[in-house]
Amino acid sequence: MSDHSIVIDLQLPGSPRFECNAPDGAPCKAQWECECETIWGYRVVGGSPVHDTTMEGADGLGNAIHVGRFDNTRCNLTEWHDNQDEAVEGTVRVDVKPVNEIDYVTFTATSARIEKDS
Repeated sequence: MSDHSIVIDLQLPGSPRFECNAPDGAPCKAQWECECETIWGYRVVGGSPVHDTTMEGADGLGNAIHVGRFDNTRCNLTEWHDNQDEAVEGTVRVDVKPVNEIDYVTFTATSARIEKDS
């Protein structure tokens, strides 16, 4: 199982749900008080997530180290996904099996596969 999944209810296709299955202490569980847009040099020190403020890390001019905390009830990737209009790229093809009822047809999903977008 992947650490992150998107679940789509085919009866409500406009409402995909992002799921986090990552273990406690995973990088996506790191929460930060800083407003940094880029996390450079992510690592865990003494049980806390930390990151540098420059790409060069400790050798970078003006580098500072920001210390965060783990909140295993939250996932920052879920928050990023939920706050973007076009967060997912790719196409999923779902194969279906038609089920003939007396006066209508329903479809049951049988498998899904990823198709490469051009």
